[in-house]
Amino acid sequence: MSDSQLIFTLVLSIGLFGLAGIFTRQQLQTLRRLREDVTIAEEDRLYFHRQAWRRLLNCGLMALLAALLGGTFIFEGHAQQLAENQHEARERQQEQPLDADQKNFVRFYSIYWIAILLTLLALVTSAFFDFWEIRKYGQRHFRQLQADRREMIERETALLRQQRNGQSHREEDFS
Repeated sequence: MSDSQLIFTLVLSIGLFGLAGIFTRQQLQTLRRLREDVTIAEEDRLYFHRQAWRRLLNCGLMALLAALLGGTFIFEGHAQQLAENQHEARERQQEQPLDADQKNFVRFYSIYWIAILLTLLALVTSAFFDFWEIRKYGQRHFRQLQADRREMIERETALLRQQRNGQSHREEDFS
């Protein structure tokens, strides 16, 4: 593994662990606030509770991804050596079959990277689901604001009509 790959992987792993820790702390604070604050509507409380747990799941996936990426340090040297040996054998036009240990390592290393990619997929999917829930929450509140606004306009219109009709009757009484 080259120095630039090592540094990048190290920075990425530490960054992911750090972000997971920061967001975990924030979501735990949100859960604590939800327990203490009785002024939040029950529907909103349920939404924020579920959101905090979804985000804690994302934090767990982010920490798992960081650990898996950090674990590549252990296997990368052996994988790189095996790849170089196979490349040299192809250049010499000699087919060098893998022995049982090398085949097992290749299988394990492939499964390891598939696990990294599946963890990343789960993280992105979970983040998308969280985004979708935020969208639904915003739409619900937007519809409620529209309904409240319509109701207010109808009340104001009825009040203005009532006032106008009352003034019309008074003018007729004076004639």
